[in-house]
Amino acid sequence: MRLGKKLITFAVAGLALVGTAACSNGKNNSSSNDAKIPSKITKKTTVVFWHGMHGAQENTFKQLTNDFEKKNPNIKI
Repeated sequence: MRLGKKLITFAVAGLALVGTAACSNGKNNSSSNDAKIPSKITKKTTVVFWHGMHGAQENTFKQLTNDFEKKNPNIKI
């Protein structure tokens, strides 16, 4: 039984190693294709995301989003 557990452990570790190596092609693919990031948003844009903040963190987050929306009227969070 111990041999089976060791075999499974090594098999999982080996698959994890192969899986992480397979995700990389060894090249640096930073996309510097001169794509311009707009400095001004002209259309109304809404950003939706989930957060799990409560209490003081949630109050700070709400204040930061309100400040951001005042500075960027075309973006709603």
